[in-house]
Amino acid sequence: VELILWLYRYEAGAVTPQRARGVISLRLAALAVLVWILIEPVWVRKVERKIQREVVVVMDDSGSMHLKDDGSEATRIAIGEAALAKSKIIEKLREKVRVRVVKAARSVRAEGETVAEGWGDATDLASGLATVLEQVPPDQLAGVLMLSDGRHNRPDRVEDVARRFGILDAPVGIVAIGSAEPPKDVSILAVRAPEAIHLGDRMRVAVDLKFDGYKGEKAKVALLRGGKLLEEREISIPQDHHREEVKFAQVPDQGGVGDYQ
Repeated sequence: VELILWLYRYEAGAVTPQRARGVISLRLAALAVLVWILIEPVWVRKVERKIQREVVVVMDDSGSMHLKDDGSEATRIAIGEAALAKSKIIEKLREKVRVRVVKAARSVRAEGETVAEGWGDATDLASGLATVLEQVPPDQLAGVLMLSDGRHNRPDRVEDVARRFGILDAPVGIVAIGSAEPPKDVSILAVRAPEAIHLGDRMRVAVDLKFDGYKGEKAKVALLRGGKLLEEREISIPQDHHREEVKFAQVPDQGGVGDYQ
């Protein structure tokens, strides 16, 4: 500043007073800008925001959840809903955080949302968890409570999505519903037979059967045509999860389209 004043007095005799005042004003302004740069001023703005944390309850609503286990009078999903109501866990959580309840099968839907055809034919738990991550901001996600029988049957791995919850420090609680043993089931897995044969030729039929939960019992397998019994086999079931191929051989006594069963 002293240097600027000395220059002003030195130049006062060489220039007009008005120009001298203008020059000193510019020099003082430049000095002020330099001081402003050197002190590096910072503007701080403090904003306070209350974050509403949220817990998402995911209820498995796939086809397997609507099965009844042996010795149970209620379906798996009914048992899960009754457990939620009895424990009052949703009411307790709502005292501290926001709670959202969704149902998951092939995809995720909110309560009351229309169900598409075939929606319950698959269980995609990975997609259900991923949808939660997409819909709830990371700073609001407090965790997930999932009720399921654990029968995930889609390509994506549940473990990969669960790791993302770990990164966000959002716990995933699992309530397992159902029996450790699969429900009893008998089904025809495949039938192999020729589409057409010549009259007088032998027709061979092979059937792949599945028996779950019928150890020590016997079953009868019959081949019929037009409601008439052609051949019958009795098979023994030696184990809980039994697979067996049964073969039939018949020579049709007449031509035409055969109504075989």
